[in-house]
Amino acid sequence: MTGIENLSFLRVLILGKNRIQKICSMESLSKLSILDLHDNQISKIENISHLTELRVLNLSGNRISRVENLQGLSSLTELNLKDNCISVVVRSLTSTWSFLFYQHS
Repeated sequence: MTGIENLSFLRVLILGKNRIQKICSMESLSKLSILDLHDNQISKIENISHLTELRVLNLSGNRISRVENLQGLSSLTELNLKDNCISVVVRSLTSTWSFLFYQHS
């Protein structure tokens, strides 16, 4: 994901169905509240823990097997991991949130 580094005031980013393989270049997107990366080729949740204003994260339809690296997302209210290959949910996440929903496929 290139070309988004200078969009520091961006609040919504929708990049579904773009064959994205890795979450990167998010360092300057601190105002982001909605991130939709559905139906890509992402295998790891990474490089987003600094997005403290993120409320909605859609990673459905990817290749994610571990639910991890979400500890810094203090404003997160909606997490969509449907149609992934979830096999591990990192224990520290379950103590942070009352509920974590995902569809095991």
